[in-house]
Amino acid sequence: MPGATICKCVNRTTATFIAGALGVGVHWKHLPLLCFVTASSTTFLRFLPSVKKHFDHGALIFIFTYILISVSGYRVPDLFDFAQHRLSNVAIGTSICVVTSIFCCPVWAGNELHSLILNNMEKLADSLDAYVTVYLRDDADEDADDMKKEASKEKLVGYRSVLDSMSTEESLVNYARWEPAHGCFSFKHPWKDYLELGALLRSYANCIDALSGIVSDTKAPAFLKRQFSTVCLKLSLNSSAVLRELVVVVRTSAESPKIGLRLKEMCVAVQELHNGLNALSNQNAVATETKPEELSEGKGESNVLPFVAIVQLVTLSSLLIEIVARTEKLVKAVNILAHKVTSSE
Repeated sequence: MPGATICKCVNRTTATFIAGALGVGVHWKHLPLLCFVTASSTTFLRFLPSVKKHFDHGALIFIFTYILISVSGYRVPDLFDFAQHRLSNVAIGTSICVVTSIFCCPVWAGNELHSLILNNMEKLADSLDAYVTVYLRDDADEDADDMKKEASKEKLVGYRSVLDSMSTEESLVNYARWEPAHGCFSFKHPWKDYLELGALLRSYANCIDALSGIVSDTKAPAFLKRQFSTVCLKLSLNSSAVLRELVVVVRTSAESPKIGLRLKEMCVAVQELHNGLNALSNQNAVATETKPEELSEGKGESNVLPFVAIVQLVTLSSLLIEIVARTEKLVKAVNILAHKVTSSE
């Protein structure tokens, strides 16, 4: 990546120059204690998050060059020529690396970040569909379509890579800031918007992670799943469809007319889910009011649902509603990003 190469080369050249100058000065003034204090201080500075994130390579080269020149002064006759020789080698090497990385099949960090965000959106959409389908399928169909179940395992765990993408995104943003002007943004690429979008995707993935815990736990009764399967599938399918439309928006930097329709259908599905939960609570309340003597005479039916089943279903519904809210935030963030792309062209 040109940005990574330029970042490391600038860090290496600057650190070599400063360390060489200090090393020669320490040797001339015969201050061995200063050599120890400087090297140890720089070593501890590497543990600071801001230094480790942006200047870790430069700090490492500084320590190495500083100690090398300071110690070599006792064996090398002309220390100044030795320092000048090392600095010239570093300058030549970094120049070759920078020119090669920019003009010979460059791999831009900005493009890699762009592709990473798109892939994360697609993985979240696939995982959401897979988990809701697995949870709401009938028990009689669990042993069917083994090939299809095996193929969906990859989609089920796809969201996990999104949870672990924070460090990769930050590294790509750091390298992209060093890249020369290219593409439609030139020097004004909205890297902060990409970081914000990545944070929203990770919060989305956290909801799916909680959803996976429900799927792996004891499932609700079959009649409950049949009762809520339609609205839950409608809600999840519309949410995943919005994510896939957002992928198109980010890729083409053009607004999609389908997103508005999908958002309206999501809102309708959320209201239907609320109505279903209210009806379920009313049904359970009426069932609990049936008198014991009526049950013994056969005049009433014990329709009281297990507490665990109700809690599990309510948790699933709450997570789906939260996913809808986070989907709306993603839509706003993507629209802002697409507007900046359009205005910069």
